Amino acid sequence: MSADVRHLDVTGLVPPDTLIEVRRGLDELSPGEVLEVKTTDRDAVRNLPAICESNGHTLLMAREEEDGTLTFQLSKG
Repeated sequence: MSADVRHLDVTGLVPPDTLIEVRRGLDELSPGEVLEVKTTDRDAVRNLPAICESNGHTLLMAREEEDGTLTFQLSKG
């Protein structure tokens, strides 16, 4: 059985707004659920793994799409 995935599109946002929205998204999840984040914020490459590490979440995936956006999957701890 796969985990539920919630999608959050924060393309166009810049720090700290990207982080605020990701934190809100994670707060709405139950442990084990997954938040998939789509962003154009290049700082997310550094910031989202740090959020996971400091809050007990797991970074499942990070990739750059062909259109230049970044996609991350975070599992709530």
